[in-house]
Amino acid sequence: MIIDGYSLLLIAPYEIEFNKIKVDTEEVLPDELVAVTEYTAISPGTEIAAYVGAPPLRPGPAYPRLLGYCNAAKVVHTGDNAGNFKPGDRILTFESHKSVFRTAKEKVIAKIPKNVESGEAVITYLLHLGYNALLRGGIKPGYNVAVIGLGVLGLGAVLQADLYGANVYSFSNYEDRLILAKNLGAKFAYLKNGTGLEDKIRQDAGETGIDLVVTTSNSWSDWKLALSLPRVNGTISVLGFPGRTEGLPDFNPLDSQYFYDRQLTLIASGYAPDYLIDSKDIRFTIKRNMEFLLSLISDGKILPGNLISGVFDFNEIEKAYGNLISGKESPITYVLRWF
Repeated sequence: MIIDGYSLLLIAPYEIEFNKIKVDTEEVLPDELVAVTEYTAISPGTEIAAYVGAPPLRPGPAYPRLLGYCNAAKVVHTGDNAGNFKPGDRILTFESHKSVFRTAKEKVIAKIPKNVESGEAVITYLLHLGYNALLRGGIKPGYNVAVIGLGVLGLGAVLQADLYGANVYSFSNYEDRLILAKNLGAKFAYLKNGTGLEDKIRQDAGETGIDLVVTTSNSWSDWKLALSLPRVNGTISVLGFPGRTEGLPDFNPLDSQYFYDRQLTLIASGYAPDYLIDSKDIRFTIKRNMEFLLSLISDGKILPGNLISGVFDFNEIEKAYGNLISGKESPITYVLRWF
């Protein structure tokens, strides 16, 4: 059986092609499966940067490129050795914005629980980025955790840090995001450009200070704030890309009064092991982490709908991008519907 579909390709800034694709189930290898996409989620930081032509994160050609990496799909065909996957299962993968795909069973991240909607499960990996930043930062119950930047990654970090027993200090220049952060569990909310900010934090955090900072921002001003927050021997867990579109800063980004005098630990937190390996060797892997987060969603402890600003049909992706760029109605992220 041949399944026709579409795949989205960014050929240059602001230029998206909808390419026709075909998947032939007769060509599936024994350890492969075929799935049709139900929903994909937009990762705003990554996708908008590519869409508007921001400097690439690493050397090499920037275009053409696929878009997206959060895909919720339904299995429609399996090879003879596809493990515990069967037609009708709903799965999460890192496939891009496309309507149908063929993949090896090892590349499936997780099955979606029966009581979880695909349109909500699809943002689980965006939640995972905040989860991983907290894990790598060594979060413990009772920690004072600051989160800078309240997009989908930052808000995901806020709700999880609260869930795991931390006191959460949230930072944004948008009042509506600060209100949402408090609704999601933040104990304190601060305007980043507010007057007397350092005194307020010192008063609120007490003698303990800030144990862990999670920063999701790309701006140098937010990096300077991140450096100023942690206590001695504190940690900054970095999900953003400081200075990506701003050139060189007007200050030392490793200023000794912060980095050296406070003996700070800086951790890049965008990566988690994806090995198929025993837990005795590596406990926290992408698949185990994602299964855990899906269990929290299944149990009603995490409500992904709070971070989804709306649903567009896949062929309206540029309208969704436009809203995210303009900030119209202050969107967090959008989900794309494929059928």
